Parts: sequence; structure tokens; C-alpha cells
Amino acid sequence: MRRVCDEEVCDEEVCDEEVCDEEDGGAHGPPVKLTALLLDWVVDEQLLEFRDTSNISVLLPSLHHRCSTYAPLTSTLRRLGEEVSRGGGKERRRSSRVCPLFKSSCPHTRFLSSLIIIRSALDVLWCDVRTDEGQQLFLQYHALSALLTLLRGGSPRPLTLSVEILLQMSTQTRLVSGFLEECSNEEFFRCVSLVLRNPRLDPALFEKMCVVLQKLSSIRKNKRLFEAFSLHLLLQEMHRTTDPTRTFLNINLSSILLNLGMLTRS
Repeated sequence: MRRVCDEEVCDEEVCDEEVCDEEDGGAHGPPVKLTALLLDWVVDEQLLEFRDTSNISVLLPSLHHRCSTYAPLTSTLRRLGEEVSRGGGKERRRSSRVCPLFKSSCPHTRFLSSLIIIRSALDVLWCDVRTDEGQQLFLQYHALSALLTLLRGGSPRPLTLSVEILLQMSTQTRLVSGFLEECSNEEFFRCVSLVLRNPRLDPALFEKMCVVLQKLSSIRKNKRLFEAFSLHLLLQEMHRTTDPTRTFLNINLSSILLNLGMLTRS
């Protein structure tokens, strides 16, 4: 297995061997180990550890150390996504029709590559929606439905990035009204209700979702949707029990309840 990166993940250095080559010992051969390590690095946590017969661990920190001081994360993730979408070195040289790693016959490689693509795509999307053009494309291609699928999945990192994208789309720009209108439906409120009731939800994500909900509560017709999924009761209880020192969250909760007619102005 060659080194993974000097400055960025390089096209020619990521993998020199065909995925799941029988010479590598089947599904847990070096290419799959490399893919697992890349995914480990991408999701910021220890996911897999493979051991060979001599009990030598393939560990993540060295990869973190070599890559941490180089190219920006988004650029590196983009290169990782490109790499797993194209395929391995031998495969490239043998045929002009390349089989992407996420379509590999090896289930380990196929699964890990797909997860890398999802994570790298979310990072790129998060950066893109910081611009007016990116927000316009988000609305034009109805990206919200795909984002809701990831929200419902509940996986920590995709969930975090999905919430960040929603928060960015709800910022006060000329396109915010179009975004809020697209969120004003049962599918969105059902998904949000599911996310907010997750007992393991990061409090910071709850607070960010409340920013989006505050904007949605200002649209009169959405009161019915808050009530249909009992979000008004959930938020009322949160308003009652939230630590008073969490000023920003309390302000948003109060504003939501005020918009829903559940709180009177002091």
C-alpha cells in the first residue's frame, strides 16, 4: 500500500492494486484497508481496525498527522470523492471503461466508498450553499428531499452537515422565502419532528434547528404543521425546561411559541 498523501490525496497514489484482488487475501486485503482508513479519516472517528496474522494494527493517527497540515479539508474531500468514483490503478490501465469503486464487486469497498462519497458531497454542498448561486441551485434541483433522507438516517456526521446546510439556506438572503416555502410541507415537518425527538441529538444541533423553525413559524399556514406533528408541545416543553443561560435558544423558542399563539408578549 502506497502513502496516502503529501499535499492532497493524489490520483496516482491512492491505490495501485485492483479492488478485492484475490492476491490480497480477499475482502480484507490492502485496498479495502486503505478505503477503510480513508473513511475513518473522513468521518473523524475510529471506524475500523484490521489486524493481520502478525497482530500488527493498521492505525489511523499517522494518516491524520500527515494530512492535517496540508490542503483545506473540502478540497481533500473532493479529491477523495473523485478517486472512489473512478476506480483503482490497474483497472484504469487495463480498460478505458473504468468501474468506480462504489460499484465494485467487493461489498466492503462498495460500502465504504459510498459512505466517502456521501460525506464528501455534503461538505462540497455545504460550501456551495454559502453563495447565492449555490442556494439557487439547491432550490432549482429540489435538493431538500435528498437532505431529508440523510436527516432521517440519524448518522452523526451527515446529520450535522445536513443541519448546517439547512441553517445556511435559512439565512436572510433574496432566496430565503423560496427555501422556507419548500420546507412548508408535511415531509419536512415529519422529518424534523423525528430528529428533534432523538434522545442522543447534540444540543447544538437542536439549537440550530430552532433557528430554522423560528423562520417557518412566522409563516401563518405552518401553524397547522407544527400542531400536526406535536412540535408545538415539544418546543413548549423545551422552553419550560431549558437552562435560562442559553439565551439564544430561549429567544428562538419564545419567538416560535409567540408566532404560534402559545405565548403572550410581556
